Formats: sequence, C-alpha cells, structure tokens
Amino acid sequence: DFGLVSAIAQPNAELPPAPSKAVGTEIYRPPSHYGFPSAKLDVFALGIIAFELLWKFDTRMERVDILQKLKTGVFPSDFSTKTGDSDGKVEAYIISMLHSDEEERSTCAEVRMQ
Repeated sequence: DFGLVSAIAQPNAELPPAPSKAVGTEIYRPPSHYGFPSAKLDVFALGIIAFELLWKFDTRMERVDILQKLKTGVFPSDFSTKTGDSDGKVEAYIISMLHSDEEERSTCAEVRMQ
C-alpha cells in the first residue's frame, strides 16, 4: 500500500495497473469499488475507523452488523445521543466520508478542514 501512496504522490510517476481483485480489509472498503485505488478509499476507511472509535460494540457480531449497515448509509438511530454529538456534526462528517459515490465522498483536504 505504501508503494501505491508514494506513486500517487509523485505526479510524473507511472502507476501500477489496477488490481484484478479487491485488496485490503473488506469492512474498510466501500460496498462497490472497482478500478484503480484512490485517496478517497482511505477517506472511506477513515470514516469507518472514526465511527469505531466513537461507538461501543458489545459483541463481534454486533460490530459486523452495525458496520455493514453503516456502509450502506444506515447510522444507529441513537448515535448522536450515545456519543454526545448533540448538534449532529460528527455524524455528518462521518457520513461525508462514507458516501457510496466516490465523487461525492469527502477528499482528504475536506476531512482535514472538518
């Protein structure tokens, strides 16, 4: 992965061919990603990780279930209450990182500004 990031960071570098199958940990990948990896894949993974840091899971099965729903845009109804996110800003930030359409998903720069 570091080699890919390094190649993307260098504007004149020749990028490796797109992988023929999905790589990485499934729970951190968007539900429908095909083609060459981009920085927005990392933004999606960061959104999942941000949620995991804020939400208490009681069991592994609960984690899998909630994260799979989250990947389809379904947030736990009591997220804001349980995390103290009274104005819903944190939830909105995470939602912007988990947008299923890569074009609509936040960029790294937008995440940094939030």
